[in-house]
Amino acid sequence: MLSGTIKNFNNQVEVEDMSEMRELLLPDPTHFFVPDSAGHFTITFLLASPNYFRIGRNILYLSPGDNITLYADYKDPMQATFTGTHSKENEYLRETPFPKGGSFLEAGSRIKSTVDLTVMAVAEAAKNRARSLEEHTGMDKEFVKLETARIQADILNSLDDIDVYFPYEHKLSKDSAELFHQNFEKMIAPYMEQYAKDFIDPDFLKLVVYRDVVDELIAKERNTSKNIQQVKDWIAARELAEKLKAASARETKMAFESRINQLANATYRNALNNTLSKTLALSNGDMAVDFTAADQSNTTVHASDLKGKLIYVDIWATWCGPCMEEMPAFEKLKNAYKDDPRISFISLSIDDDKTAWQTNIKKRNANGLQWIIDRAKLPAYNVLSIPRTILIGQDFRLVEMNAALPSSKKLANTLNVLLK
Repeated sequence: MLSGTIKNFNNQVEVEDMSEMRELLLPDPTHFFVPDSAGHFTITFLLASPNYFRIGRNILYLSPGDNITLYADYKDPMQATFTGTHSKENEYLRETPFPKGGSFLEAGSRIKSTVDLTVMAVAEAAKNRARSLEEHTGMDKEFVKLETARIQADILNSLDDIDVYFPYEHKLSKDSAELFHQNFEKMIAPYMEQYAKDFIDPDFLKLVVYRDVVDELIAKERNTSKNIQQVKDWIAARELAEKLKAASARETKMAFESRINQLANATYRNALNNTLSKTLALSNGDMAVDFTAADQSNTTVHASDLKGKLIYVDIWATWCGPCMEEMPAFEKLKNAYKDDPRISFISLSIDDDKTAWQTNIKKRNANGLQWIIDRAKLPAYNVLSIPRTILIGQDFRLVEMNAALPSSKKLANTLNVLLK
């Protein structure tokens, strides 16, 4: 059982599976909870073995039979507190480096004057993290093994991301940056070789950062052990899952069945068949599933309120860089059809922070249908990544589950054809 108090979260919260299975399966509805007005909550769900999860920006380590009480603030994960089972493990996880921030590079703050000095800074940060792991005595042995692997994977991720952060932090010119990129692999190769050696283990797939570097590990590994084959099986399953989740037409989805059943690993095969079954529940041509959101005045609104119109839904969030890059094109698209009553454009935010959402709208002087929704309230649409757009016909049937983005040159023609 997991219970406690949360702060600065939205209405509905997910205990998000962070293991390798999250990339093969769709979100589990039993992992969502709605806190009360004071942020209190209690949730229980089935768990077959120890695993990593996430609430907000805090990583959790949970095992079958655990009873944990926590406090978590979405805006400040370092303030999280834990009592009960695995409290030491979860306290240690508060300082988990962020893979998308270059892990030990900390979004570029550890970039030094040279690549060699930067590598030394990464190594020092990793030593400090390893020292912290040693100081947290009495922790689960499997957890310590995984966290030791995480440190090594974070080093590899850091080394790889020097190629991104070094030119940016040193404000290299375009030509200088291009020269740096050309020479980088040669410069970093000895270090990568050092930390990548004998690092193939399917157990480590539980770690997000290990999955971020595993393709490179496989590419450089000459061993053909059983460990490598299972990791390769997961990579093949992940690639199938990505394509399956992006498919919209029923016929396209059904074509995956034979490819899924060719997978050697039964666990991955069963997971993908489960995903296939769920995605077939809603496809292009089916009646759209209605959803409930809130507008800027906090009035409840429904997609079905727009029945009889062509509906273009743009799903975004303030923290999504690619979404914000699409916004000028979305506003231009809306403006092109502003006098056509046959079509409606919904700007549907999945932000947790309503204030950030409102501020962003005002800053951009955005008008029209500005709605906000909990992502968990869109289960039928499998919103796994954004930007994402959905096109619903005037008969309220799905035209396209994964419609063209606002910047697409083909979109206007698609809309015009449908309006005719």
